[in-house]
Amino acid sequence: MLGSKAPVIPPASDEPEGVPPAPGEHHAIEPLPGVGATSGGGAAADAHMPDFIPQLRSLARTRSVKLDALLNGSCDVVSWQDGVLTLGFYEDKFHKKGVEDSQNRRVYEELAAQILGGPVSIRCIIAPRPAKALSRSPLVQHAVQNHGAKIVSEDQE
Repeated sequence: MLGSKAPVIPPASDEPEGVPPAPGEHHAIEPLPGVGATSGGGAAADAHMPDFIPQLRSLARTRSVKLDALLNGSCDVVSWQDGVLTLGFYEDKFHKKGVEDSQNRRVYEELAAQILGGPVSIRCIIAPRPAKALSRSPLVQHAVQNHGAKIVSEDQE
C-alpha cells in the first residue's frame, strides 16, 4: 500500500523443496550446521536465525569496530531466501545507510557468506521494532489486549 510503513517481506518460494534448481537459476544455500536458518524458503527468518546478527557482528569486529557498531541493536534478520539476506533496520536510517554503503556491503556479504556457507546478497529495509513480550499473567494480557492498558514496568520476582 502506498505510504504504508508496514515492512515489505518477499513471498516464500512456491516450488517444493526437493526440486533441483534449473541451470542458471538462483537457489537457496543450505546454512552451515548450527546456524539455524531455514533452507531458503522462510520469510520469517528472524525467529529461525537468532544468533546470526551476533555472529556477523563478531566477524565484523575483526575487520573494523565501525562495522560492528552499525549492527549493534539496530537490525534483525527479516528473511533469508534465494541467497538474499534481508535485514530490517528500526527506523534508523544512519545505520541502514552505513550497511548499504558499497564498500561496507561487500564486507558484510563476504562475512555473511562465511556464516551461511555460500554467496549472499544483502538487502536493507526499514522494519518496525519487534514488540516486547507481554507479561505472562493472563490478567495483564487481557487488560492490554482488550482494554488498552499499557505495561509500565516488568517486576519479576
